[in-house]
Order: sequence, then structure tokens, then C-alpha cells
Amino acid sequence: MKKILFGLLVVALLLCVTACSEDQYAKLGELMGKMSGNVYGIKPNMQDVDAANEKVEDTVKTDKSGKVTVEIKSEDAKAIVDSVIAVQDSTTKTEALQESLNEPIIKDATPEQKTALRDGLKEQAEDCRIDTSGYTGARLEIAKAVNQAIDAVADGISADPTKGELATVAVLKTLADAVVGGVEYADAGLAAVSALKITTDVGKIDVFANADISALIGKLTGKDIARDDDDPGIKDYLPIMSKSATEVIKCITNSEKKFDEAKYARFILECNAIKASYEMIARSYDISFTERLDKQTINGKGLVIEELGRYVIAAVFTELDRISKAGEAIWKSIDPTAPVNNLMTFIGTYVDANYDNLTDLADNYDKLDDPTKVSSESYPALQSAVAALAFGIGDDPTAIGYDFSRLLDSFKKALKDSGSLQPTAIAAFQVTGVILLDSEYTSLLSLGDMDGTLAGLLKKISE
Repeated sequence: MKKILFGLLVVALLLCVTACSEDQYAKLGELMGKMSGNVYGIKPNMQDVDAANEKVEDTVKTDKSGKVTVEIKSEDAKAIVDSVIAVQDSTTKTEALQESLNEPIIKDATPEQKTALRDGLKEQAEDCRIDTSGYTGARLEIAKAVNQAIDAVADGISADPTKGELATVAVLKTLADAVVGGVEYADAGLAAVSALKITTDVGKIDVFANADISALIGKLTGKDIARDDDDPGIKDYLPIMSKSATEVIKCITNSEKKFDEAKYARFILECNAIKASYEMIARSYDISFTERLDKQTINGKGLVIEELGRYVIAAVFTELDRISKAGEAIWKSIDPTAPVNNLMTFIGTYVDANYDNLTDLADNYDKLDDPTKVSSESYPALQSAVAALAFGIGDDPTAIGYDFSRLLDSFKKALKDSGSLQPTAIAAFQVTGVILLDSEYTSLLSLGDMDGTLAGLLKKISE
């Protein structure tokens, strides 16, 4: 009897499988692939990936003469964002779409077509700018943030634009439409963030990968960090940040491991889009700086602590790049013969000189409890990088990093005076509050001698 029942079970299972539709069959293959049991070679259904590609490609038209035009209407932008988000729950589909989005919009495009694509995409981005006349309060601030991102994206379009760049412009258009239409900011921001995690390289960086978050906060409170001149505690931070630092370096270097200005421009482009998206979410909530965070509430939006690391990367690079460019303009107006002295130049010079050392550190971060276990050149290289960022390079005002050091000093001084916080800093801490609340990590602000408020966090990091 048992044999008969077993035979019937096998037959029933076979009938179930053969009765599956093509789509169900593909989903079964995807599930088996995730379980590492796809021994039958069933391929997942890639219709969602194809649909997302089609939505992007439909915004580009080529006539019989080869002339190229780009037009991203509001409905096109929303369709692109929705189609990208549709693949987020499938690792296989996400990776396939990401690979596709890294391709040029038109393969083997002529120089004229590349120029037309770049100019057309730049124009589409600029057309998204919001007229802030009559805007006040939170709506005005988020409109400014979206416009800032739009300007950065328009300036950062590459010479041979990728599908990912087009998708990023589409994301920003949905944000601009949300502000103009006065719709729910959180929903628009969440959709944008979800899409940008797939369409951008920055969106894939996980700062807290394999990190003990509580241990990280403990270090930030100064409880475990050596502070003498010989050992500034770099080895305490590196195990947490090394992986993401390597990923950032890969975002701004080419296959020859050299700094690439075009890739850096795209990196800043992506940072601007991600920063604006998170701030769009945060502007939906009224977060008190002086009230304990665990006493406040927001509607659950599914944010996780990893979002904070991604936002920090986007906010830091966006603001430092923007301010350093402004400083360069002032420097040039005073002395036109002065060398280029901005964040891009500093990072490029340092990465080119230390690429192997930095990646060696990242690969060996688990050994940094004892610096002697890492190659002799790597550890001092990182220490010199931190010193250069903090103090400039030598005492020569023309040296790379000198005015960058003064920039950091000014920023730190401004943070100490909580009464003079600029909207940018306020927005950053509002995002921090929303992410900590929604990810249920509010207790982290009570570690060390912090009082559980955003004001307490601000005070701590500005000391």
C-alpha cells in the first residue's frame, strides 16, 4: 500500500509541474535557484526585465536619417520607476536589469548620436526643475533639494549616456512631479529609493555589511577608540567601513584602477538623486530634534538601518563636492593661476597613488587588530589619507587638500552652533531620525553619554 501511495504522489507531483503555465514554471525555476536546488536548469521568467528595458528604450526615438531624440514624459517616468521596482524581489532579475542598465542607451552609437543623447538627456533633466515661486516650509525645502539634484544630474550626464542615467533622470522627474502635484512625499521617495538601489552603483553599497551596529555606535561615542598620536584608532573603524570604501573606489575608477573623472561625475550624479529621494521621505514627518527619538512615531515604511549608511555616503559626497566646487570658484576669482583644488582632484590624486594599498586594507580588514599582519605599505597609507583629509597636506596653501581642510574646520564649527544649522544639516538629521525610527534602532542614540535625541547626536559628532 505504501508503494502504491508513493507512486500516486509522484504522479500527482508530475501532473502539477506539467500543468504549470510558462510563467509559473519560470517562477518555480527562480525559487529552486534561490534554494540552490535548480538541478533541472529551469530558467526564471525575464519578462519583467524586458519590460523595464522597453520602458527606458521607448523614451528614445531614432528616425530614418539616424537622428536621435529623447523625451521623458511624466507617465514615462512613472512607468520606468514602476517597472524597475517590479524586479526588486528577485536577485536574478535585479542582476540582469542592472547589467542591462550599465549599457549605453544606443550600442555602437555614432559621435553625433552620442552628443544628441547627452544633450537630449541633459535637457530632459533641466525641464524637471521646479518653479518654487510661492512655495514655503517643507515643500520649499524639498523642492530646493530636488532642484539641486536635478542640476547635478544634468551636469553629470556622460558623453555616452547609459540606460541607468536615463532611468535616474526618470526617477528625479517622479520626485519633481510629486512636489508640484503636492502628493504624498513618502510614497514618491520610497519608490525612488527602491528604483535607485537597482539603477545606481551607489544604491548597491551596503556600509554596514557584516558590521555589528551596536559596536559601531560604541566606537562613535569614543568608548573604545585609542586617541593617542601614534594610533588614532583607524583600525577600529576600518573593519566596519573597508568593504563600502572599496565599493566607493570602484565607483570612481576605471578597469585600469585609475581615477576616472566621468565615473566620478556619475557617482556624484547618483549621490544627488539618492540624497533627494531619502529627504523626500523624511519631509513627510515632523521629527523633534530635542525630544527622545524613541518617544516619537512615524508610519512604518519598511526602512532598515542599512538605509542610513547609504544616505550618509550620498549626503557627504554630495555636499562636500558642491561646497568644494564653490570654494574652487572663489579661489579662482582671487588667483586665476592657482591650481585646481577641489574634492574631485584630491580624491583622484589620492586614489591613483594608493589604490592597491586601500584595496589591500579592505581585503585584510579582519587582521587589523594587529597592523603588523597587513602589508607594511597599506596601514600607513590609510593613516596618511586620514591625516590629509583632516589637516591638509603640509602647510603649503597651494597643496591639494589645504582649503579642503579649512572647509572641514568651518563645517565642524557650524555644527557646534546648533542655532545656526543650515537647512542641509537639518534635512540630514531629519532623515537620520526617520530611518532610526522606522528601522527600530532608536535605542542607539542612548548609548554612551548621548541622551536619545538628534540634538544629542549632533552635539556628539561635532565635539
